[in-house]
Amino acid sequence: MPTVSTSDTHTPEAGTHLTPPPRPGRTPEAIAGRYVTFELAGQQYGVEGACVREIVGSEGILPLPRAPLCVRGLVEVRGRIVPVLDLRVRFGLDRVADPLHGDVIVLEYQAGPRLITTGVLVDRVAGSVTFDAASLVPVPELGGRDDEVDFLLGIGRHAGRVTFLLDAARVLSSAHPPARSTNP
Repeated sequence: MPTVSTSDTHTPEAGTHLTPPPRPGRTPEAIAGRYVTFELAGQQYGVEGACVREIVGSEGILPLPRAPLCVRGLVEVRGRIVPVLDLRVRFGLDRVADPLHGDVIVLEYQAGPRLITTGVLVDRVAGSVTFDAASLVPVPELGGRDDEVDFLLGIGRHAGRVTFLLDAARVLSSAHPPARSTNP
């Protein structure tokens, strides 16, 4: 009977967890920092604090005729007209009928040589959290294409909650189409 060597198998030791290797540039050390956290359909998300310019109420959103479904409208912020995207629609979730329900996070991000300002409609801004490297884990492989979750920088854990940390430029980029809805 042949013998099987266990030295060639990669079994974790008892009490250890399998953690995927981080994608280049997305190590816990590289993405650690302050994030503005918010809720969307009961899940907590965060965007890098350095990208957040302002948080305003959603009552000032002006509907934009013939706009794509994920564009909720326009809002005036300190004399500037800023488009507002509905993150629920962008992520393939049910759209909230009342746009007065929620907050608008005004983000600035670099898109090539241009600085883009865009508002995102979220259910509720939760606050500001500083994630250190020890509280972060890389995004796990999902068995599909990497670009399907490329908008995630990592996953943070704080106060018993899991927070999906978003790459604002990738979430809002037109090169990354809205998620396919899983709702009937």
